Amino acid sequence: MPIVTLRTLSVVVWLMVMPGITYAQAQPEVRPAPEPHRLIFHALIGVNMSLHGGDAMQTAYCLGSQQCREGNPVLAPFSSHPFWFGVTKLGIATGVSAAAIRLHKTHPRWAAGILAGSLALETYAVIQNNRKFPPSAR
Repeated sequence: MPIVTLRTLSVVVWLMVMPGITYAQAQPEVRPAPEPHRLIFHALIGVNMSLHGGDAMQTAYCLGSQQCREGNPVLAPFSSHPFWFGVTKLGIATGVSAAAIRLHKTHPRWAAGILAGSLALETYAVIQNNRKFPPSAR
């Protein structure tokens, strides 16, 4: 009578291998830490959206008080309709941000250029709005 049969040997090998297989499957996926330039890029996307929102609010307030008119020819037709003005203004901002995010992996310089242009334009608009219509002291 053989001491170890082929069936017994295969069961022992299977019992030794299975815990290793289940352990390997149970390991959580380790994701690399985000690179600093990606964090900065995404933070700048947030700043860009905030500037667009701030510009929209300043312009809406100014238009509502009838102290100014919209200078952007794309947004001027919506200046008497606050809802459509906001939808169009923030829709443009969302499209610019989406384009920059989409291009970021494949064409990072184009993405940075789009984002830098939008940030520069909106920063200029907000500064101009504050110069023309300074916040009132309360």
